[in-house]
Amino acid sequence: MRAEGLEVNQVTMAVLLRACYGSEDKVAGCQLQAFANKAGLQSHELLQNSILSMFSRLACFKEVMKFVIIQNRSIASWNILLSSYSFIGDVSRVVKCYRKMRLEVTPSNETLTLPISAFAKCEHLPGGRENGEFLEAVNVFERMQKSVIKPCKDALRALVVAYTNLGALLLGRGVHNLM
Repeated sequence: MRAEGLEVNQVTMAVLLRACYGSEDKVAGCQLQAFANKAGLQSHELLQNSILSMFSRLACFKEVMKFVIIQNRSIASWNILLSSYSFIGDVSRVVKCYRKMRLEVTPSNETLTLPISAFAKCEHLPGGRENGEFLEAVNVFERMQKSVIKPCKDALRALVVAYTNLGALLLGRGVHNLM
C-alpha cells in the first residue's frame, strides 16, 4: 500500500490490526503499533482501541496493562479492559477497573455484565464474601434496571450466581424466571 504511494490512516491501521489478531500474529501487530507511533496515529481513539483489542485477544496482558494509562478512555476502551481482566480471571482488577470506569463514563449493557459476573466470583478472593462483593453485584444489577439499560442473559446468569453465593436462592430463582 505504501509502495503505491497511498497514505495509511487510523482506519487502515485498525483493519490491519484486526487481521493480526485474527491470524494470531503478535510480531506483525507490534510492528504495526510501532509504525502507528512513528506516523503519529496512535493518539486516535479508534486506533488505541484496536491496539488494545489486538493485545487483549492475543493474550499479551503486559501490553494491555500499558494501555491502562491512556487518556480519553471511551466506553469501548473500558469494555476491552474489563474483558481482558475477566478473561484472565483477575476478578479484583475487574472490580477496581469497573469502579474507576464509573467515574469517567456511563456504563453500557456489556460493561455492566462484566462486573456483575466478576462480583459473583468474588467468593474465590480472600475476604470476598465479607467485603460485600456479592451485594455489589446486586447493586450493579439494580442500577442497570433503573437505567435505560436492559439486562442481557449474561447479566442475568451472573446475577443468579451472585444470589446463589449470597445464599439468596429465592431471589436467584426469581431472576432465573426472568430469563
